[in-house]
Amino acid sequence: MVVRTSDVDKNFFTPRDYQVELLDKACKRNIIVPLGTGSGKTFIAVLLIKEYTTKLVTPWKNGGKRAFFLVDKVSLVEQQAAHIEHHTTLNVGKMHGHLNQDIWSEPAKFDTFIALHEVTVLTAQIFLDLLDHGFFNMSNAAVIIFDECHHVLGSKHPYRLIMHRYGQLTEVDRPRILGLTASLISSKIPPSNLEHLLEKLERIMHSSIETASDLVCISKYGAKPREYVIMCHDFFCCTCEISKKVISTLESLRTFCLKCTEFHPEFDVDPRKPVLEAVSRTKSVLEQLGPWCAWKLCQVIWVK
Repeated sequence: MVVRTSDVDKNFFTPRDYQVELLDKACKRNIIVPLGTGSGKTFIAVLLIKEYTTKLVTPWKNGGKRAFFLVDKVSLVEQQAAHIEHHTTLNVGKMHGHLNQDIWSEPAKFDTFIALHEVTVLTAQIFLDLLDHGFFNMSNAAVIIFDECHHVLGSKHPYRLIMHRYGQLTEVDRPRILGLTASLISSKIPPSNLEHLLEKLERIMHSSIETASDLVCISKYGAKPREYVIMCHDFFCCTCEISKKVISTLESLRTFCLKCTEFHPEFDVDPRKPVLEAVSRTKSVLEQLGPWCAWKLCQVIWVK
């Protein structure tokens, strides 16, 4: 039979072999999937959510379960929710600090929301708040996906606190866990400590780190950056008067941010974090590459 291109549903995606392999593992046990940008990590999460469709479409009042997709940043809520909506027929809800704040402050409104949405994409802090205030019991979740799950290594990060709650549940009450990350570690560590850190990540996530058996196949997909090595003379920041002035200004801004400890209740994350990160990056580039590079960086990160 001949099929014309125009007859093919362009919204239908056939999973790659390594995605099917990792999905099979995720259906059997909790796993962490380390795949590079563009390799289809989120699609694996979508496929796993589909596996729980029967439990998810059961009415909430009749003992139905729910799926939760946790993200670290507010900006990712809309992005991931759109991805799930595109690939499933499930009702997808969204929660973050700039949207529907009354839902997680009033139990009745939350019950209505959770009954209408089989899948909810939300920030980790809001999910933790729901648990803290007794709006929701983790045992009522069928599956929880952690985007950028390496953040769980932070001792005070919401991911870490959520997984602590998970560890207090009995085996039968625990939902399926899927961790997604492009980088298993987010900081520089000695090679001798790598194995210990990965074991710690697995222990905290109650999961095993898994990859596909065909690594060659995975390497065909994802971002393929072009790398260039350019030699240059060392830049001596201390000899540049303008650099000294800029560094002094950045340090003053950093000190000011650290002194600010009272925030609007609508913020579900520390609003100082992006500013402090921008200050740190600007100072680092200024000291290593000079004023011109720092100026170009500022045009990108300070205009946002």
